[in-house]
Amino acid sequence: MRITLKNSLIAVLSLLTLLLIGLGWTSIDKLAEIEHNVENAATVLVPSISAVNKINGMTSELRLKQMARLLSSEAEYVRTIDAGIDKATKDVADLRAKYEPMITSEEEQQAYDKFAEQYAQYQKLFLEVDRLIDAGYREQATTLFRGEMLTLFDSFSADLDRAVALNEAEANSDYEASIVGYNSARLTLFTVIGVGLLVSLGAIAFVILGIARPIERITHVMRELSEGRLETEIPYADKRNEIGEMSKALSVFRDGLAETERLRQDQVEQAARAEEDKRRAMHALADDFDA
Repeated sequence: MRITLKNSLIAVLSLLTLLLIGLGWTSIDKLAEIEHNVENAATVLVPSISAVNKINGMTSELRLKQMARLLSSEAEYVRTIDAGIDKATKDVADLRAKYEPMITSEEEQQAYDKFAEQYAQYQKLFLEVDRLIDAGYREQATTLFRGEMLTLFDSFSADLDRAVALNEAEANSDYEASIVGYNSARLTLFTVIGVGLLVSLGAIAFVILGIARPIERITHVMRELSEGRLETEIPYADKRNEIGEMSKALSVFRDGLAETERLRQDQVEQAARAEEDKRRAMHALADDFDA
């Protein structure tokens, strides 16, 4: 099979191009994965954790205000506390509305649904506490508040904590995936750079040893031939590429010059012999005339 310099260079350049394309595609894919994980953490997970913590804090504040309602009897102070309870209840509702679209997993949804159910029961029981207080049954209200309502409060607070833990676990998972993606992209980058350097060094060696040096030697041979040194050996005639073709063409040229030189020498020798024959004939004629 004849391997030409043109095909060899095209193959090397094609390999380098493929390496660059592969590096670009891999980098884009890994960067897209990292971007997705970072975006998910920044726009969903971290806001979700913040929202759930705020809900947890606001429900705790709501319970403190409800406790103050339980302990207060002064009308003016009760009205202030009731306003605070209403505001805290509204704040919880607003925070819930903000958090609900951020729920991403089935487990998180289950934890939130359980919280919502128990929170609704808790609020319903507080209405009963409020009724008992207004009816003068403060001791029964206290028992309900510190008993069943506390159990519900602790339970739905644990559900909120579980939602936070789920988001933190997903955030850690995304972080670890980003690290793995980054390390994979870096390893791929170094590998492609290494292979690219080897191919480039091979291409440089090929150009120097396979093209530049042979052309330099052939140029030297051509100079030798132009100076009449026809015995100069022609290198690379056995190569099956353009260099070999150049060497073979130069061999034909050298042989042509040698043949031309041989013919010229023959002509010179023939002219010399003719001159010698003529000289001898003249001498012979002169000798005959003298005799």
